Amino acid sequence: MSAEISITMFFLAIVVGLITFPLATRLSRVEWLDMFLRRICWVMALFIMSLLTAVMASIATAAGYTINKELFTILWILQWGSYLGMLALFLSVLFTMLDMWKVAGRNKRMGGSNEEY
Repeated sequence: MSAEISITMFFLAIVVGLITFPLATRLSRVEWLDMFLRRICWVMALFIMSLLTAVMASIATAAGYTINKELFTILWILQWGSYLGMLALFLSVLFTMLDMWKVAGRNKRMGGSNEEY
């Protein structure tokens, strides 16, 4: 049983690290690349969270626990919540990149500096 707990804690440590690492550091001096890398870290954390629900169900069945309907429903909601979160992050990246592209084009047209984009 301790092996299952260590696997779960390992996955949770990775998820917490992927969520907090982009908040604590600046990943690039280029603004769009920094935003993109931060969002990719958060998408990976959500993806690992969705996989963690399947791991928890497998560990429970291997240990001989019965997964009742309520627990299965909670795991299903968490998994779909992570999928929706990934979709929201992808759409956020798309719209933010389009806005940055428009600002860079406007700066170039007006003769401003374009180094940060």
